[in-house]
Amino acid sequence: MKKYARFVLPLIAVALLGLHSAVSAASASATAQQIMEDAKNADLVLKAGHVLQEGSHYDIGLLKFAELVKNRTNGRIVIEAYRNGVLGQERDMIEAMQLGTLDLAMVATAPIGGFLPAMMLMDLPYLFRDKARLRRRRRGSRAGTFPPA
Repeated sequence: MKKYARFVLPLIAVALLGLHSAVSAASASATAQQIMEDAKNADLVLKAGHVLQEGSHYDIGLLKFAELVKNRTNGRIVIEAYRNGVLGQERDMIEAMQLGTLDLAMVATAPIGGFLPAMMLMDLPYLFRDKARLRRRRRGSRAGTFPPA
């Protein structure tokens, strides 16, 4: 597992930060069953989970992500999607990733705060006056000055 840690961590970041945004159902052409069948011929199979139901924005995003990874690696890497919280709740999945029994999880930011306190900063209400100020803070010269974990 350590061999793939440099590959898995960026995947987690992409899954957490980008793929849970609005993705249309039509764009996610891969199905969970197709992904499971493709896993038989893959060099590396990664398990990914989320707690929402089939067809949710998390599910659609995860299936699209799995499809993109499969296509861009020519089927060498396949991501198996587990939905409906079958791998546990969000906190359970974070712990499973720490233990190495789960590779990827799409979770909200709130449960991450129990493991990485600096993440709780972004959940504070009214921390920034508006979205424009938040964007300037994240992109500005002091962007890396949030307190360390």
